[in-house]
Amino acid sequence: MLNRTLLLVLMVMCNTVLAYEPEAAHDPLVSTALKIYAACFDKHNPYKSESAVKRIVQGDVAMDKGLKFNLFDWFSLKGEGVFSITKRPLNWHFYNPNLVDLSKVGKVEQSHKNLWKGLKKGFEINTNDHNKLLFIGGIIHLIEDLTVPAHVVPVYHGPTAIKIYGPKRLKPLVAYMQDYSEEFSIKIPDQIDSISPNVKKLEEKLLNNNSVCVNAMVGSDSIDNIRLLTAQDTLSELDKPIQGCPDVIWGDFWLKPKENQYFGRYNIVNDNPLFGEAGLLHSSDDKTCKFEEDDDRYRDFVFSLHLNAIEADMKVLYWANGLMNEKNK
Repeated sequence: MLNRTLLLVLMVMCNTVLAYEPEAAHDPLVSTALKIYAACFDKHNPYKSESAVKRIVQGDVAMDKGLKFNLFDWFSLKGEGVFSITKRPLNWHFYNPNLVDLSKVGKVEQSHKNLWKGLKKGFEINTNDHNKLLFIGGIIHLIEDLTVPAHVVPVYHGPTAIKIYGPKRLKPLVAYMQDYSEEFSIKIPDQIDSISPNVKKLEEKLLNNNSVCVNAMVGSDSIDNIRLLTAQDTLSELDKPIQGCPDVIWGDFWLKPKENQYFGRYNIVNDNPLFGEAGLLHSSDDKTCKFEEDDDRYRDFVFSLHLNAIEADMKVLYWANGLMNEKNK
């Protein structure tokens, strides 16, 4: 009875277990990627039409919001269960390629492993291109999530109700933040999730980059390789020093997992600010970096994450395009 009650609670709250917010970030990121892709690859592009764009965006957003009922999908779509929000309480969206053996806790898969497998299968078994586009959108969603630092370190954020589902293993993921501030009694947010992409700036940057089209083809032979490269790129971003603070890196906001643990923690020791806040950030060897309120360096860092997300999206689009063109020969 407890598990059933908890499951219902988590189902109600699962839309808060997000990386990028669906409408505020996922939608504009994938929409921008599709625009840049169309500029790069005009011929043999299955994503040209407005309906194709909408279908991919639908699949991306549906990973957080679920699919709305559609009569055509009811009769023709295969493997659509991967989009069901009822799967979210037991299948989370975190992923670190070096920690896959530590991701399962009881019935909870803390990584996106099961969802990833389901999306790849759905893309494969649906012969209708319109339906394939939906699964491309879902795959892109998980790829975009990998450009969120807390999703690849990883550090848990989301509803604190998860502590009831696995008190011995899951309670510590939220208890330290609840002890830190009552602000986190119900939900632990990550400010990066809610920062909307600067679409105009992203388009200007990418459309004026002569190598962006070539980069879409690099490493696009395998969707699993794209996933690995995207996660590694984000982890590499965290090793970079913060502008004006050569001895402090961006990764100092998120503490890496200890041995035999899947999740790390937000670095709240020494009154450190959370990402986006004003304060004095301390590194592991007690070097410091001061952040002001509304610091430009925060925006610049998130811009680089959004840029990486779009470039990763384009790799997925190129990979899927090749398979769809091959099928239609």
